[in-house]
Amino acid sequence: MRSYYGWVIVAITMVIFMLLVGCTSNAFGLFVLPVSQDLGLSRADVNTGYILTVLGGAAIAPFLGRLIDTYPVRKVMLACALLFAVGMITVGLSENVWLSAAMLAIPVAAGMGGVGTIGSMAIVARWFQVQRGRAMAISMMGMSLGTILLTPMVGIAIASLGWRYTLMALGAGMGTIFLIAIALLRERPGPDDVEPGSLNASAITVQPAAAQELGKPLSTLQLLRIPLFVIPAIAAGLALSAAQAIAISLVPLAQEAGIGVAQAATLMSMMGITSIAGKFLLVWVGDRVSRSFSLAVMTAATAAVSGILVFAHTFPMLLFSCALLGLAVGSISPAIMALVADAVGAASFGSANGIAMLMTAFLGAVAMRGAGELYDRTGGYATTFEVLVAVSLLALVLLLVSLRIERGRASEAVPANAVPVTPPA
Repeated sequence: MRSYYGWVIVAITMVIFMLLVGCTSNAFGLFVLPVSQDLGLSRADVNTGYILTVLGGAAIAPFLGRLIDTYPVRKVMLACALLFAVGMITVGLSENVWLSAAMLAIPVAAGMGGVGTIGSMAIVARWFQVQRGRAMAISMMGMSLGTILLTPMVGIAIASLGWRYTLMALGAGMGTIFLIAIALLRERPGPDDVEPGSLNASAITVQPAAAQELGKPLSTLQLLRIPLFVIPAIAAGLALSAAQAIAISLVPLAQEAGIGVAQAATLMSMMGITSIAGKFLLVWVGDRVSRSFSLAVMTAATAAVSGILVFAHTFPMLLFSCALLGLAVGSISPAIMALVADAVGAASFGSANGIAMLMTAFLGAVAMRGAGELYDRTGGYATTFEVLVAVSLLALVLLLVSLRIERGRASEAVPANAVPVTPPA
């Protein structure tokens, strides 16, 4: 029996995520000290480079999503891969802080989004419908694997080559790998590519289910009128923003509780490990349960973590909280992407994903800033975590509303295998 090429697509996109996250996002901290020493910048100034990349990526995400829905995905990904390579190499060569900032905010940010979260996920969404949640979880597992396998290698490269040569090598090397990966991708399933488990898997003459979703992409206004897109997207943005605010507060909270730096650092390691476990959990659960239900469970876990941290600051409880938070975060991202693809269809997934990313980035920035403000005003984290409990519970309520709508529509749908009854003459 012919193997389904969609799983090759998943493997390729996993490699892309390994490189993007392992060598850039999660490796950024490795560049802070050498860059600040070489250029005479403060730590805050260097950190601003990462903030610019995040904000630039969020601002450009809806535009990239529309491009991907309108033009061939591989061409957009190819342009973004070249932008990424040029941006990284330019930052490595640049002596001008403003030029470096511009490169991070536009070409590098566009490259990371266009090749990664928006471009790669759009192709996966086109290849899968029945097993979409499982496929996206496996693909995004590359993010966690990249942190474990590749981020330490970036540190070794900086120590051996210096930060400039490392950036140039990453730009050239990753750009080359992206070009090869994009060449191996295929836009959508062909007539002979039938997703395993689909209702028409035995019908060779019928187009695969994922291909049936493709058509003219919806406008932004049309997308914003789809409750099963807007409500879960806002809910997931709230849940992830709460998780981000918790994550940046954990280490200083541990240190205030008298826990040493090295021991406090293990909290983040635990979060990374259980984040992988969360993706494995989603792979195992796959598409057996409602996506809104999966998201609701993980959002409830985020609320539970916030509630625990209001009262318990011992190392065992902090470690347990990190484990539970990592499990939730590892599942939320791929689950919401699969739900968005189900709600809007593969043809409009790029645009919808871009809008959802913009929502999440905005809510995350507000939550992280708010967490710091609350600490400064109250002198402790208790109020911060109480607010985050409320934010998580609001997200949970929205997801329960989404689940109700989802079940209502499912009950109204006519079963695909139903046998039509001919009325009597």
